[in-house]
Amino acid sequence: MSKHLKILTSVLFIVIIILAVCITRFYFDVSKDTGKNTDNVVTYSRKEQSVNGLYIIESENGLFGVADENNKIILEPCWKSIEIENENFFIVSSDSFGDEILYGCVDSEGNAEIPFIYSGFEKFGTDNMTFYVGRITGENSCIVYDSNFNSCFGRVWDSYSIDENRIKLYWNENAYTYFAGDDGISLKNAVIKNKAMNKKYSIIINSRVLLSKLDYRNLEKISDCISAYLNYSFTQNHSYMDKYISSEIHQDYRRFFSDNPDVVSKKLESIKDVSVYQEKLRDGTQCITASVRITAGISYIRDGENINLTDNYHAVVKFDEKEFGMVNMISASFSDDEIKSDSHQS
Repeated sequence: MSKHLKILTSVLFIVIIILAVCITRFYFDVSKDTGKNTDNVVTYSRKEQSVNGLYIIESENGLFGVADENNKIILEPCWKSIEIENENFFIVSSDSFGDEILYGCVDSEGNAEIPFIYSGFEKFGTDNMTFYVGRITGENSCIVYDSNFNSCFGRVWDSYSIDENRIKLYWNENAYTYFAGDDGISLKNAVIKNKAMNKKYSIIINSRVLLSKLDYRNLEKISDCISAYLNYSFTQNHSYMDKYISSEIHQDYRRFFSDNPDVVSKKLESIKDVSVYQEKLRDGTQCITASVRITAGISYIRDGENINLTDNYHAVVKFDEKEFGMVNMISASFSDDEIKSDSHQS
């Protein structure tokens, strides 16, 4: 599946989740009358005490609900299972959609906050800040929620792994490691993989300053801009750059060996290293810089003779920082695209 198709799929999936919430609320309106005494409603037994005096109760037919210490029903016993997360949110399961047991989250009024599309939830974080990973039924993908069951990232992730209060999230070949602390969740490491001219490369970012400024969307945009620039620089096909050109900002980028009319062909051999860092320009403004080191082959004409040359080159791609952490490519060029007398000729 292509990257653009996966992005579209993720967007559509979020829309489907919203629709699923509405459908779930239609089927699961369990907030009949939270003021009823359980003695007049159903015979039950208390299973355990959880948060702020709330109890899980079990009915005669083996279904679960929630009551408070005064025997007032909070959630009627109609669920296959219940976990009390706090006084407002409850992870529950039901088989009302078929034979498979599905999990979701309801509030204290019985309204579905998270749709019943999950095979289960896994928790991570601290005692004061809990996060939830919903495993989507029938897939390896997941969605991450905060303690109020709001989506943390607005993305359906391909897979994940949890190690205490750290979670590693995977999307395509990219991997992002987040740390959950009392103040929230923060990005600690990112590995973004991409390719240009069918040559693969990886960007590994550990900088705390950079990761505090850029989320996964902008890191992937930086990577995509690098790919687009290299494709454009070697093919002269301007369509690679069209998506990243803005009429609102000044942009300056030039092709590889564009100033040497003797060069008749060029080929990207390998992408050796890509690093991304923050830089202060001469006018005092901050920018994000990507340093791209490559090996390339060129053919050029000298004294009527066709000569082939292979050498290492360095591209610099710069991005400005906009509001809300957005980045835009503002310049891209090779700093050393010239024919050197001591270069390796083939």
